[in-house]
Amino acid sequence: MNKYLAKYVVEFFVVVTGVLISFYVEKHRATAYKDELKNHSLARLAANVKADISDSWVNHRIHSTASESCELLFKNYDRYRVEHRDSIGYHLRIACKAWTIFIDNPEEYMTLRNSGLIELVENDSLIMLLQQKYSNHQVYKQYENHIYVTNDELVRVFNEKTKGRELNSPNAERPLFSAFGALAEGEELDDEDFNLIRRRFEFSTGYIRNILTGIERDSLILKNIEDILQGQPL
Repeated sequence: MNKYLAKYVVEFFVVVTGVLISFYVEKHRATAYKDELKNHSLARLAANVKADISDSWVNHRIHSTASESCELLFKNYDRYRVEHRDSIGYHLRIACKAWTIFIDNPEEYMTLRNSGLIELVENDSLIMLLQQKYSNHQVYKQYENHIYVTNDELVRVFNEKTKGRELNSPNAERPLFSAFGALAEGEELDDEDFNLIRRRFEFSTGYIRNILTGIERDSLILKNIEDILQGQPL
């Protein structure tokens, strides 16, 4: 009797051990699979962040140009109106036309978050940076909306107070800033016009500050993802 009991105990122990090992292996495979999905998602996210950095430098360049033109109009208007009325047309053209739209691309981040894979990311700094990044994109949109409304008014000023745009043929290398005219004879920029120029200057400089902060944050995101992927090519 003891002999059969011992046999059954051994068999039971073997079966239970086999089931437990099977569960462990399946769990390990599932975890490894999810971890692989997480890494693929992070790699795609890194590609998006790289594109955001590239776009941000373009936005920085264009808004810096607009900001500089606004500042030159403030500082040099009295001289320009006497000696270089065409410079007023040139800088006014930049102030009302040089702007950009940041193309938001949150799909990969939303996929990572909504799928629950973000819970496998054990880097709290990365999670915080990602949350800050995608929430701050709404700030970009607010600046862009303000700039759009201001530019619409500046275009009206440009069209009403400049002339001779046909004398300045488009430049293929810099079409955005081409076809400008001179401040028309008998026309002057008034306080309302300068208020618009000042608003454009303030919105662009604020936008530039946010762009630079975003580039710094995105660079940290890339560094954190690279650390997680342990040097895998991004």
